[in-house]
Amino acid sequence: MTKQLFDRGPEHQPILWSTRRHEDWPVARKIISALTICLMAVALLISGTALGRFDFAWSDLLAQFTAPALILTAILAPILLLLRLKTAFGVAVVTAAALSAAVWPQWMVDRGRPLVGAPVITLYSANLHLENANVSKIRSSIAQAKPDIVVVVEASPTVLQELDSILVNLPNRMTIDPGIAIASRYPLIPASHNVRYAKLYALAHIDSPLGPLNVVGVHLMRPWPYQAQEQQIRGVAALEVLLSQVTGPALVAGDFNSVSSGRIGRLIQRQTGLKPNPGWPGTWPALAPPPFAITIDQVYRTPDLAVLKRGLGRDTGSDHRPVVTKITESAKPGVPD
Repeated sequence: MTKQLFDRGPEHQPILWSTRRHEDWPVARKIISALTICLMAVALLISGTALGRFDFAWSDLLAQFTAPALILTAILAPILLLLRLKTAFGVAVVTAAALSAAVWPQWMVDRGRPLVGAPVITLYSANLHLENANVSKIRSSIAQAKPDIVVVVEASPTVLQELDSILVNLPNRMTIDPGIAIASRYPLIPASHNVRYAKLYALAHIDSPLGPLNVVGVHLMRPWPYQAQEQQIRGVAALEVLLSQVTGPALVAGDFNSVSSGRIGRLIQRQTGLKPNPGWPGTWPALAPPPFAITIDQVYRTPDLAVLKRGLGRDTGSDHRPVVTKITESAKPGVPD
């Protein structure tokens, strides 16, 4: 009986699972490579729309996601190398290079040249979300940042009613409907303005340690398909008119619904001369880890101001993360820093 068992042909031999796994691995490799290349094709499309700088709303929606696409590709590439998927790894490297070039204008911005010895002010800016009534979280986030100036947009009626407890040590304030507020520990004068889409902007003149400072709270319209493509462009035109009515240094902070290297971000820089702050890590959506979020919550400034530091504030309960920026005076050309 034993002899007959061993004399059977190969078709009667027991299947070794280790052999089966070995035989299936080439198939799995092909599937993983194919899926990876498809994913990288999407990432390359994102980088192409950003590098192409197309002034078209549909393609601009893709260009907003260069940062998370780059982080994902950077994580995936070493895994492909460990799996010895050479073709997929090569595609990932090319994709990462293209995405790095696309995201460079958003991350590696001109911060200005800080003037040595100049005062430093801390700006806290956030979209609090209109349905967010978590006063405790908002209060804690602002207190942790210890700001000198606060700009919030989409503040709910509940939050606006609790400003006295939320904005401790920031007694000078102004609010406009729908939910834009500016607060300061320094003297503040609310300023009226006569521009189209006036409810998108709040303007205050602040007597800061840096001298007279114009602070603008902004909440630009959402992009297509939620609203018409032209609405954001018209909002930028209104911002340009608003800034033409003020003199001296200005900070423009809030929710721009565009990264600084996107269509609307480029338009703001081109038409107003404002400089963006660094745009990483991201601010929206707050549920995503910051490296995978996009920076649509931004701070722009006039060239006479410089950025010392930019970071994210503590969670407020909103779907946006707050931005904390340290600002100082910029050294004038030819003046040693």
